[in-house]
Amino acid sequence: MVKGVKYMRIYRKIGLIFLCFMLMAIVSFGSYKFYMVTVGNKEKEKYAAQENSTMTVDKKDETAITQRTKLTIENYNRKEGTIVEIDEVMPVEYIGMDRQQLEEYLQEYALSPSIPDLEIGFESYQIMSFSNKQVVLRKTFLPPNIVYKYYLTSENGCVIVYYIDKKTVYEYTNIVVDSLPEEIQKQLQRGKYITDIDSLYDFLENYSS
Repeated sequence: MVKGVKYMRIYRKIGLIFLCFMLMAIVSFGSYKFYMVTVGNKEKEKYAAQENSTMTVDKKDETAITQRTKLTIENYNRKEGTIVEIDEVMPVEYIGMDRQQLEEYLQEYALSPSIPDLEIGFESYQIMSFSNKQVVLRKTFLPPNIVYKYYLTSENGCVIVYYIDKKTVYEYTNIVVDSLPEEIQKQLQRGKYITDIDSLYDFLENYSS
């Protein structure tokens, strides 16, 4: 009887020890799960935010011109219906522009194109395709039957020579308009166009005092 009681006490102690281990294991496992749920979710959110940020940057890069972007100009001759493609170096002022910014830049250019473009009948400038890998622009021309390079008019009673853009002064002259033949005076009132430098020099030499 005494021996049986002794064994019962031993079994009880073993049971308590086992129960303690079980409780510790449950607490540890519960703490681990709680940590994984809370910290793990935060890590997932952090990773997702980083991924979205990277995607945003990449998307921005895809819509902006870089130094590596290839530039192709299509020169469209509307009279002949022909297109000549030319690969050019990307202008510094284009770098960093998105499509809308480039469109606005081209619109401003169309209001005041370069003199060489005006001479060959520049009409419009437009974007055909746009990406950070390649930009294709099209210049449309309608070449005139006669190419004029200079424009003569009067200012303060004297003849003044402009380039064909009618804005850039080529030369101020001392030729007095009233001293010219009446027909030439009428031409200057309307604006007299001259084709090349030789014709211009002939005019200036003939009417210079």
